[in-house]
Amino acid sequence: MLTRKTFALVKIESEYGVDPGLTIDDMLALTNASGTRYGGNTTDRTRMRPTLGGFAQINTGPNAQVTLTLPLKGAGAPGDVPECGALLRACGHSETITADDGEGAGKVVYQPVSGGFESATVYWITDYMVQRITGARGTATFNLTAGSDPTIEIALTGAYKRPEAFSLDGEYEELITEITVNKQNTSDFSVHGYEGCGQSLSLTQNNTVTWRNLINCEGAHITDRQSTGQVNIEAPDLATKDYFAVVESHQQVKKGEIALVHGTEPGNIFEFNAPAVQLSSISDQDQDGYVHWQMDARFLPVNGDDEYTLTFR
Repeated sequence: MLTRKTFALVKIESEYGVDPGLTIDDMLALTNASGTRYGGNTTDRTRMRPTLGGFAQINTGPNAQVTLTLPLKGAGAPGDVPECGALLRACGHSETITADDGEGAGKVVYQPVSGGFESATVYWITDYMVQRITGARGTATFNLTAGSDPTIEIALTGAYKRPEAFSLDGEYEELITEITVNKQNTSDFSVHGYEGCGQSLSLTQNNTVTWRNLINCEGAHITDRQSTGQVNIEAPDLATKDYFAVVESHQQVKKGEIALVHGTEPGNIFEFNAPAVQLSSISDQDQDGYVHWQMDARFLPVNGDDEYTLTFR
């Protein structure tokens, strides 16, 4: 089998753990895929005996884990669901669709939720072998770095099923592609009210995903979320923006907004907004001979389930 001939299909399940049947219409544009096809908790089957030696190891809760990296892009038209939509829902996000009114008002908005988690079936395919992973839930990481294409990385855990031979009918057509993060394509980047020369922004959702295998109960569960990330910008002079006054938390925690818009053409615009971000540290970074400050970020809720908003329009 050839690594290059790897791809994936993903679809939301209407019933947890039940394969809804996937087709070429559920295929994703991937930049990378990796994982553990057979994993889980293990225990040794110990025996008392007159000689030394190892014991057989037993898998007590078999599961599969796959990490899919996708380009961060729109769907081609405002109000259409992006390819990453099903994955974001399986990572504990709500999906709100506003249909296009013909004037570009259409959009699809994702926000984190704290219950009613959806799940997805994933077909992880390499060459002519498929592994069908059902009941998958996971966590997402977003990366936007100047001079590179933006990405979403989704780490999923679901039920193990033995891989089998597979063939896929039809041909996949990528309707729209991602655009590079730069001055021409990326705008309105602000960190606690300051719009500086930005190098990068990342957010790691940090869902706690636990595979539970009990009597009458098996599945992937999201049990916590504490989203963090990093921001990297050219260091401003202190008179312009004193970030040290922002990060100091030994007397008072200061929270502020981080916002960014990526893309210029309707149907391929991504907006990120986080209203209450705590910047928790500052590290010096050299970037083309300029001092940049890399700051750790903690994305905090305001009223609950509103740490950040992802909008595709």
